[in-house]
Amino acid sequence: MGLGWNIHRVWSTDWWERPAEELARIEAAIETACQSANGHIAPTDPTAQIIDTAPSSAIGTLETQVAQSVSLQRQVAHAPEHPAYEMFEVTNIKGTLDDFYDTGSDACIRALIEAVVSKEGPVSLDLVARRVAEHWGAGRVTTRTVKRIEGLAAKTNVKIVRETEGIFLWLPSQEPKAYSVFRIAGDSEGSRRNAEHLPPQEVANALLHILEQHVSLPVEDLVRETARLFGYQRTGPAVDKSMRGGVGFLVRKGAAKEDNNVVVHLR
Repeated sequence: MGLGWNIHRVWSTDWWERPAEELARIEAAIETACQSANGHIAPTDPTAQIIDTAPSSAIGTLETQVAQSVSLQRQVAHAPEHPAYEMFEVTNIKGTLDDFYDTGSDACIRALIEAVVSKEGPVSLDLVARRVAEHWGAGRVTTRTVKRIEGLAAKTNVKIVRETEGIFLWLPSQEPKAYSVFRIAGDSEGSRRNAEHLPPQEVANALLHILEQHVSLPVEDLVRETARLFGYQRTGPAVDKSMRGGVGFLVRKGAAKEDNNVVVHLR
């Protein structure tokens, strides 16, 4: 911008995951910038400085602005975190796999479907099928298993929503169009869902959260940072597809636009 400043950037996800470490880097950057401007040292690490050679009159203003930013970020660090995804735990085995397909198990399966959705909703049909079938010792979910769960889910007090990305089950009290939550991976292994199991509403909400921090981002950066929110360190094909599906979801609802491979926040 013609002032000779080097910007010290902090990604929002880095701040959420490592606030103390990022705060230390900010404070080190301030000290390095001040010393550099006074001619005490020559900065050598471009990632650890805020300015290169700025006029000394600008230092006071810079320190004030950064101090205010750091103060705000300290408050953010103590704000409630995004909720972690909590899975429904299988506590007992109710019978064999043959019993699962017997009509005598229908009532029990319907009750379990409602219990899983109450704990995990909105949740993909495939995940519900897995949770329920595990009660009958199923090691993997087959098409037959999913079809049985889908058929019985229609006779329960849950909301079935079909999206381009798949079928998802919601609590009756949850409204997909007004849903504004996204759940991140917690400490347990089961809290990190496969990318194809993420409701598009949650992906869109996470994308929007990132965009609110940056206003606009290249698609690749937005996909990467949002994927990290959900606990994915690498954006393979499935993760990339899910994140980009969320971008399309945002665009369709009018909350963002994509132009020349850049996504812009519109609200």
